[in-house]
Parts: sequence; C-alpha cells; structure tokens
Amino acid sequence: MKILLASFLYEAEIGGGASAVLNQLAQMLTWHDHHVIVLTTWAGHQIKTENVAGMKIIRLPASNLYWVADKDRQPMYKKISWQLFDIWNPLIYLLAREIIKNEVPDVVHSHKLRGLSPSIWSAASSAGIKKIVHTCHDFELLSPEGLLMGRVGKLAREQSLVIRPYQSVRRYFSRLVHHAIAPSRYVMDLHQKMKFFPLASTKIIPNTHGLRVADLIRKSLEIARARRFLCIGRLDKAKGIEVLCQAFSQISDKQDLSLTIAGWGPLDASLRETYRDKSNIEFVGAVFGAQKDELFTKSDVLVSPSLAPESFGLVIAEAYSHGLPVIASRVGAYPEIVRDGETGLLVEPGSVDALISAISSMSADLKMFQAMSVACSQEARRFTSEAFIREYQQIYEGK
Repeated sequence: MKILLASFLYEAEIGGGASAVLNQLAQMLTWHDHHVIVLTTWAGHQIKTENVAGMKIIRLPASNLYWVADKDRQPMYKKISWQLFDIWNPLIYLLAREIIKNEVPDVVHSHKLRGLSPSIWSAASSAGIKKIVHTCHDFELLSPEGLLMGRVGKLAREQSLVIRPYQSVRRYFSRLVHHAIAPSRYVMDLHQKMKFFPLASTKIIPNTHGLRVADLIRKSLEIARARRFLCIGRLDKAKGIEVLCQAFSQISDKQDLSLTIAGWGPLDASLRETYRDKSNIEFVGAVFGAQKDELFTKSDVLVSPSLAPESFGLVIAEAYSHGLPVIASRVGAYPEIVRDGETGLLVEPGSVDALISAISSMSADLKMFQAMSVACSQEARRFTSEAFIREYQQIYEGK
C-alpha cells in the first residue's frame, strides 16, 4: 500500500512529540512493506526530495511569511498575518495537489497542519484520494496556538467571535476527512463537540513509546525508596515547570530527594539562575534517544505537572516502558493515562502543596511505589509499537 503522511515538521528534534509519533509511524509502515511518502516543510525556497531509510521525503518550501519552525523569532504582527494565511493556504494547495496527483497514494494521512493548513485535505480530495485520514495531536484546529489555555485558548474554548472564522473554515474543510483519529478520548470529544469531522468515522489510537512487547524494560524493585524524580518537557509556563521547581525547592535537602529536569524553552535561563544554589535540582537540557533512555533508567518517578490540557502525554507512556510511576496534573487527557493510586498519583494543576504531598508520599511509601512500578510495566503494553501499527493498518485497510 502507498501511504502519504503529511505533517508540518518531520524531525522530532524540532517538531516535538507529534513529529516523534510521525517518525515512528513512518518507520513502522516501511518495516511492514508499505511504500511511505512523507510530505513536510523546510526553510528552503524550492521543493526538496530525499530518500531516507526506504522512505521518500518531500519537503515543501515555506509558503508563508516564514518557516513554521522559525516562529519564536518573529514579531507579533508577522505571527498574526502568518496565522491568517495559514487558515487555508492556496500555495500549499497547488503544490500538494500536484505532488499527490503524481504520487497517486492509496491513503493521505495528515498530522500537524500548521504551515500546511487544511488545504492539504482539499488537495487530496481534488486529486481523487478516496481515503483521507487525520490525527489530532493537539488542538490546532480549534486554536491558533494549539493549546487551550491563556487568552487565546479561552477564546477558542468559548468559540468567541474573534476565533470563530479560524474555526469555521477549518471545520468546513474537515468534512473532507474520512477517518479522524485522536490519541485520547478527551481530544476527540472536544473536536466533535465543536462539530469537526461531521462525515468521518472516529477512533482513539494512543501514541506509542516505540518499544515492542519483547523489549519492555522491567525496572528492578530492589530499591530502598523512590528518591530520584524526573521531569521531561518544554520549559515554559504551560508545562507547570515553575510550580514543580517551587515545590522541590521547599523539600528539605535532608530528605535526599533529587529532581532532574530535561528540556528546553523560554524559561530555561531564568530557572537555572533562580535555582542555581539548589543542589537537589539539576537541569540537563534537551535529551533524545539513548540519552533520554539513560535518564529514565537512572530515575524512579516521572513528574508531569502541566497546567494546560494535554492531548496525550507521550513521556508518560515512555516512563511506563521503564517501569516508572508518574505524578501528573489532573488535566486534559492525563486522567485517561494515569490511573490514580495504581500507576501514579494525580494532583491539582498549579498546586505546590499537592506536588509536595505527592512527592513525599511516593518517596515514603515503598510498598505503594513498588506496586505502582509493577502496574506501570503492565500498562506499558497498551502503548507498544505492535498495538500502535496494528490500529493504523486497520484504518488504512478499511477494517
């Protein structure tokens, strides 16, 4: 089967969790003898084609005011103009339609649309594609920022007049999608509540940590207690990293608990400066691949203190694959992934006291920690690569 995967960025190092999931899907499909084409974007001014690991990568030029990966360096007026043009990008439509006509895939499967826009759906439909699939990795169809917090997120939730044109155009073109997928029920319910994908079948397919059942790691329970805590994610306000640092700064050094923070973002420099004298808080920067695996191996508990409604939480699935219990905010899709009292502890978002209590409980109660670790190793089977690719192949093959 010939499958075209379309997404704004392909490399996980710059595209984050959604790009990591796309990368895994593309590789797995190739291993299962499908012909994979990845349609993505780059900073150049011409179409660029590469052959990588048995896949054809087609990179479209940034057909807007700037390339999507350069948004953090742009002034506000440019960001607003960029978003307006990205509601439905006619240049992308023309380029993508020509490529899809030439490649003639059996399936066009879109992921993150930022920088591509819903014109990808129009291009696929115009090219005669009979199976158009879309995965909602976040809330970008509902909100220009992809998040549902802050001023813009609040306007998006309320379907304000300011945001309504943005949502209306995308809602209208979502009728071209035949199969809509989300990694959590929370994400799918929000889109359906706002009348997206009116003609599509829907399915929940959790993201994968990328391991097979045979490769799952059973963490040793020969441990005195949980004392090494880990947080992996973007260092910005929405991820709750400031609240976590405040909580850990109030935990006495005498408790012998440590927090390792991995990631990058706008708060990196200020957090390092604020907590430079705290010996129990360490910042290690962005991590990928073997370096990330090593961090999981050296840690006992993952903490994911997000303030924003999360669409899934790939790092939680990765923690489970290493047998790590999770302390997470009771927000978004997290309650679907973390079973409170079984695979971790859920806390109120933004509460320093709640985080301190959960961290202390996890450290003090060895029996609870060990039981959770066993449960996490079992729960990791939900997110294996076998389960992930099986679900997607069923969609592609019409089963």
